[in-house]
Amino acid sequence: MIVNKRGFLKMNKIMKNIYYVTLISMLSTLAVADQKVRLVVTKNIMESMSTMSYGISSVNVQEPFEVIEVEGVNVQSEIARLKMDRNIKNVEISYPTSIPTPFSQEPAYLPNMASGNSLNTPDDERYNEQYSWKDYTSIYKGQSNIEKAHLKSHVNKKVNVAVLDSGFRNTLDLTWSGGYNFSTVDLPVGKRYYLDYDVNSCTTGHGQAVGEIIGAKTNNAYGMAGIVNAGMYAVRVLGCDNVGYLDEAAKGIRWAAGDPSVSASNRIGVDIKVINMSLGAEVDYCPTYMQSAIDYAIGKGISIVVSAGNDSIDASNFTPANCNGVITVGSVNRSGEQSYFSNYGANVDVSALGELVLSAGTTGQSDYSYWSGTSFSAPIQTGIIAMGLSFNPSLSPDVVKGLVKQHTNPFALTVKPMGTGVSDAFSFYNKIESDVSSKVVSLNSIMKTGERCTTSLYEENQYINACEIFEVTVVDFRKDENKYYVVFELEEGEAMFSENGTAIKASKESVFLVNGINPNSSNYGVQVCADKSGNYCESNLLIDLKDDEITLPVSCNI
Repeated sequence: MIVNKRGFLKMNKIMKNIYYVTLISMLSTLAVADQKVRLVVTKNIMESMSTMSYGISSVNVQEPFEVIEVEGVNVQSEIARLKMDRNIKNVEISYPTSIPTPFSQEPAYLPNMASGNSLNTPDDERYNEQYSWKDYTSIYKGQSNIEKAHLKSHVNKKVNVAVLDSGFRNTLDLTWSGGYNFSTVDLPVGKRYYLDYDVNSCTTGHGQAVGEIIGAKTNNAYGMAGIVNAGMYAVRVLGCDNVGYLDEAAKGIRWAAGDPSVSASNRIGVDIKVINMSLGAEVDYCPTYMQSAIDYAIGKGISIVVSAGNDSIDASNFTPANCNGVITVGSVNRSGEQSYFSNYGANVDVSALGELVLSAGTTGQSDYSYWSGTSFSAPIQTGIIAMGLSFNPSLSPDVVKGLVKQHTNPFALTVKPMGTGVSDAFSFYNKIESDVSSKVVSLNSIMKTGERCTTSLYEENQYINACEIFEVTVVDFRKDENKYYVVFELEEGEAMFSENGTAIKASKESVFLVNGINPNSSNYGVQVCADKSGNYCESNLLIDLKDDEITLPVSCNI
């Protein structure tokens, strides 16, 4: 072990190899014959299963599955016995789970250079080392155009992101909004134990590095820039040694998705939009309890991003990379070439920079490292998705996955399938923005067909100017049946955001009349909102009703 001039620990290649071998050995010992093996029991009924009848110790009994421990030599016989119970639907092993290994971490000394490289770029002092933010070029095909997207982006709704990992701490660049510890490896389960403060015995820093790539504070003249301004939640599902159990990762997913059956008294209390999982277990299928948790989260509108793994083999051999519905991310270098360590194959959807990715180090406030591994490709994609959802949070996970795969740039070199290309944040964000602004809506005067008998109408003895009555038509702007199309009035020249306007009309119908429209003095926009007052709209960006294009009959002198 080498100590550099700043007092940071630096691992040489020999020590790194020893570390990897030790970690893999730790994983192996979890399932040898003389060790306890965890079984995940999925039930057909909602009642809690009584484990007393099986003579087996039960730990962390929670719905919708139960975890029991058995002796390694008795695994198959216990599985067979449990399956004989008519109330039991399935019995599977909870596989040892870890961050993708091997990975590398090198100290990142503060360079003597300016931060931003052009007007309006982030002023964070390490920004110029964040290569994924830079433009995709013929030389650097591993860069993802994040800076272009960032400069154009607008936050209509601040989204929340959950990171399932370990090694979390609060820093000047990222203070976690909340979290929960599900790992039983070394700390008590609960909301109080998701941070790892003991730097002497818990020096992983892995989850912190992943989280700061996504959501570090930007433009604070310090540290690094996070891709998105989001609420960040730390869900600790691995221990300090980056090792844990797959069932605890599944519980972490359900907790992040708000499943009341998991820690009902300590629910997350917010709507998560993206989950990042830079972890995996070496098993060539997606266990039922993991797929069920993923399906639950996707059903709640949550996109799930996972790392492909670092073993240079087919990602189908690792879960959750091989699960349905997730977005699996491989790694390229800055030149856009497939990383030598990256897993590959049909399960990989897209790739992003995974070599020499700057992020938080393992100790202290100003400690930064260059990390390599698919662990750090995944949060780049997570941040890009969260940025897009901040503009339009109504996009479903299926739509998000499709857009991610569509908006990529070509690789420089791959020898195995690595997804559709290198993620392109600018193209992805542009598509989301253009889809919102291109909704087909119209605003037309009821006088548009020509002269009527009169421009004056009376309703309950009240004078109404027919020239101020307009018909709003919404063609492809779908909504839930309990929500409203709300028309907002804005002062001439104001940006088309709901906070700049006043709700003047709401309707559940796709065609409705609005009285009091004056296109000469105001602008008008429409959005889907939770109530008639225009609260909790699906996006703060209003769809322009283009009142400046209206032509009124001569008799309408307004």
